[in-house]
Amino acid sequence: MRIFRGIFCSISKYFHAMNSISTFLNTIINPADKPRTIWLWSIPIIVLSCLATVYLGSKIYLAFGLILLCIFAFRWEWFLFYLFLAVEPLTTLIFWNYKTYINYFILVLIVFFWLARKILFPGKRFEVSVELLLYSIVFMAFTLLTSLHGGLTRDEIEAIIRFLFFFGLVLIIYDIYQPRDTPILMAFASIPLVIQLYYMIKEFSNTTSIPELLMLYRLKPTGYFDNINGYAGILINILPFWIAVVIWSRRKWLRMIALALSLILSAGLLLSNSRAAFAGMILTVFMFFLWSKRLKTFLVICMIVLILFMSVPILKVIVSLAFRVEAGTTSRDEIWASTIQMIQKNFWFGVGIGNYTEEFTPYFPTVGVHNFFKEVSHAHNQILMQTAEMGIWGLLLILTLYYLPLRAGVKALRITTGSAEQKVLVYGVLGGILATFGRSFFELGMLAEGSFHPEIYFWTLFAMILKMSQNRFWDKSIYNNTTIP
Repeated sequence: MRIFRGIFCSISKYFHAMNSISTFLNTIINPADKPRTIWLWSIPIIVLSCLATVYLGSKIYLAFGLILLCIFAFRWEWFLFYLFLAVEPLTTLIFWNYKTYINYFILVLIVFFWLARKILFPGKRFEVSVELLLYSIVFMAFTLLTSLHGGLTRDEIEAIIRFLFFFGLVLIIYDIYQPRDTPILMAFASIPLVIQLYYMIKEFSNTTSIPELLMLYRLKPTGYFDNINGYAGILINILPFWIAVVIWSRRKWLRMIALALSLILSAGLLLSNSRAAFAGMILTVFMFFLWSKRLKTFLVICMIVLILFMSVPILKVIVSLAFRVEAGTTSRDEIWASTIQMIQKNFWFGVGIGNYTEEFTPYFPTVGVHNFFKEVSHAHNQILMQTAEMGIWGLLLILTLYYLPLRAGVKALRITTGSAEQKVLVYGVLGGILATFGRSFFELGMLAEGSFHPEIYFWTLFAMILKMSQNRFWDKSIYNNTTIP
């Protein structure tokens, strides 16, 4: 009897355990997204992972982490992409020689789990933006046309493949994004920017005198980004959102977080010494000035203080040295002039996507500029870059890319007239887009031969503003009908 009783108890415990696991999985892997659930589950999961590491050793940590990654990826379809935004700059630095493979591996994971959710939860429809889809198709068609005109090169084939993956990821971003998730997305994207500020401050702390500090500032501290201009390009996509939250949001806890991040990221922007990023932020601040009643008085006071500050001779000299006023456009005018010559000789079809660097060398005007740059990888102007590589068709495509987000932004502002919190999200995303537009006259950041870094941030904002322009994607239970100040 004891044997049968033991067998019966074992079987009942087994089924009880299986039922508990089933209940757990049904709670976690659920197609109906519930706000704030992630915070309730993350605490016990983190505690359990720490205990497992202590008692079972570090070998179990990797396996346990992969299991958690799979659970999170199934439960929250946005999780892998947001994680990609948070760690991509760091993986680019640590695994520089393998960054392309790592990016595509993460992309494959994103696509795999996205497809898995679509198969497991067939009731959830696939959302697609007509604007994004048509632009991607037309862009790829003209990319092939301009490349075939001069004969396909290896660089062109690689660029075309990158663009296929890139546009596929953008379409997935549009599908998984919901306006209510905007603060979470921006928080993930802010993580590497905050870490970068720490590394830059650490570099400045090693200086022992003011002249040495000014010299480091002129040369730009790199931190853990391979290019500080890339850091500034990402930063101006994210910073306007937190500034918009500070100005217009009525949620006190969110405003406090946004204020802290705004100050941190503003310090990062200042230390980056990227004048192209400054130009982009000036455009955004000007638009915020027009949109906000509160901001007008504050900015007027700031301008008066700045004028008084610059009137002091010694401070004027220091600012001039720090911001490289004597350097002008840092030979960008020479690059622009040479690129225009390239366009004139290849007006209809350009030199082919991905061929700019190789084709540009004969157009260098002087030995001095050539020695200074050694190799010019891009035109330092988005319009000139696209026109040089794709001819007149590239010009039309890039001008369309300036137009579509602005049209979607205007539409989003029209449908959110009754809600302050909705307006905050639209202002923040549109501000990041405008900042990128301003920067694009001195750098790239919108299209760069299909590379993920940092262009994916702009295209994420583009997908976000397109979805915000559709009234059906706004959760009316979250956003009240209070008017914006």
